[in-house]
Amino acid sequence: TMTRIGINGGIVITGNQNTRDFTFTPEYILLAASDPLPADLTLSAGRQADQTPIIRLKVQGVAIEPGHYKIEMKVANPPDRTDTAGKWTFGSYDDVSQYPTKFYIDNEMETPGFVINSRMRHAGFFAISEVQKQATEREDRPGYLNNLIFEFELNNRPGEVKDMVLKAPHGFVFEDDCLGPYDNPRL
Repeated sequence: TMTRIGINGGIVITGNQNTRDFTFTPEYILLAASDPLPADLTLSAGRQADQTPIIRLKVQGVAIEPGHYKIEMKVANPPDRTDTAGKWTFGSYDDVSQYPTKFYIDNEMETPGFVINSRMRHAGFFAISEVQKQATEREDRPGYLNNLIFEFELNNRPGEVKDMVLKAPHGFVFEDDCLGPYDNPRL
């Protein structure tokens, strides 16, 4: 936000019709790279009359100061594949309980969402023998660096060449060059 947000004000995040089947939990995690948010800030997540999602972060007693904030929320993706990415609107308002009667603090902004693809046929860790664990320097003890081999099978051959992104839960770190010396284009 660019402007201080006082009591009863806050941030409202809404989705358009292409986001209708996303379901959010009413809690968030403040990420490490974020400016601090007030401890008494409340969050509510639900649906508007047209069934599109709405998330409200509401100031209780301590204002949100101008800054760069990063939060993470748990969300259930739609049950079916989507071909059209949704759009999300972020805005800060003088009184979030009066939304959509809008008394803007900062102008709204929109950001694109993403499509929901079909489930992969298979994904997991490749099972290896003890000899292979030693050869690949696999180390399964807590706190140690590890070399993992992932396997996955797609339902269809991709129509274009793009990067594939693997994500892990918080606390896991992947090296930037996870393939090391390998330059096999199939990897």
